[in-house]
Amino acid sequence: MSKHLLNDEKIAALPITRVQHQFNDNAIRSTKTLSSATGMQRLGIHLVTISQGNDSTTHHYHDADEEFIYIVSGKGIARIGEESFEVGPGDFMGFPAPSDAHSLHNPNAEDLVYLMGCLLYTSPSPRDRG
Repeated sequence: MSKHLLNDEKIAALPITRVQHQFNDNAIRSTKTLSSATGMQRLGIHLVTISQGNDSTTHHYHDADEEFIYIVSGKGIARIGEESFEVGPGDFMGFPAPSDAHSLHNPNAEDLVYLMGCLLYTSPSPRDRG
């Protein structure tokens, strides 16, 4: 099998990292990092699970990094700026840099599972300048 392909069995076998945000004790998420498992270095892709009552992170924004969130299963509350929205499977959020502040909360019994990706800001290399 190609080192660039993660099938469902390989994803299931990936280690889960429990992340608790340093500024929000309620922000606890279980994360599987997909991108590094395929050798990616400039794009971070993570399969994230938030249990009932937990937040994704502190309400935050990005100056340079762009981020997206795609809800896979479960429902939650997305806070974008000062507004709140119910989100569920198939919903997509994109945060271009500089971004509005954003965060997620799971008030439901079912886990909230989402795919999160971030393009990490890097200085352009000579090859990227055209």
